[in-house]
Amino acid sequence: MKLTKLALVSGLLFSVHAHAWTINADFNSGALGAKAQGSDAFTEGFRDSKYTNKRSASGKQGLEMWIEEGNDGFGEWGGKFIFPTKLQNGDEIWYRVYLYFPDSFSFDKGGAPGLKTMRIGTANSNSTKREGHLDILIGTDGLVIGSEQENGFYENNPNWRDVGDPLARGSWQVIEHYIKFSATPGKGIRRMWRNGVLEFEDTVTATLKTATSVADYAFLFSYWNNNAPKSQYAYADEIILTSNRPSNTDSNGNHFVGVGDISFIAPPNPPALK
Repeated sequence: MKLTKLALVSGLLFSVHAHAWTINADFNSGALGAKAQGSDAFTEGFRDSKYTNKRSASGKQGLEMWIEEGNDGFGEWGGKFIFPTKLQNGDEIWYRVYLYFPDSFSFDKGGAPGLKTMRIGTANSNSTKREGHLDILIGTDGLVIGSEQENGFYENNPNWRDVGDPLARGSWQVIEHYIKFSATPGKGIRRMWRNGVLEFEDTVTATLKTATSVADYAFLFSYWNNNAPKSQYAYADEIILTSNRPSNTDSNGNHFVGVGDISFIAPPNPPALK
């Protein structure tokens, strides 16, 4: 696998914010066959995304998602996580998902850049105007990194295609997306890991439209451009979204959730009062 890396033009600074939060969706508590929505699942589960015991990466249950041939699946497969607090300029997020696609699964995208998979939604400061997404998509020849932050038309934004190898079917694949939010080119950061290996890094491109923009939700899937090529299932498990810095680091020293359990760096103690 290759690492796609754009030149580093700014220092990497981390901060621990008082409003840091973590969403941990392990799908272990819901009733089998019920829509996957609640404290162990999506904030808003879509109709055909359900608790299952057919496949799980860890624990007794996981998430099963169904899409029908010829449908785009919006409101039907995948789901939405609404952030406990909005993320702003200078904040960070880590979004980690275990994904399983059966051997027969088709990623045919019908000429689109890829299958929309892990999506961070942005908006103006009070969330009354949507400003696009920061995406990880699945293409037929590799993963695709997408952005809608610099231009309203998707194809006029930076779009990094065919990162790494085609996504493996028939086994659990762990994809993680990191974003440091900034409207200033050279201060925003994006990284993508597959199975714990860094495959993409960009420290050049702005990750918000304006200095007052926010990120307020994440999708897992959402809709299939040009409609699904066949009726099929996909599975997910052990989804983590966090704005709190994980203690795990990759081989380059970058903080990430990684493969397996998550732990965090303790925030600094407040100064002693005199």
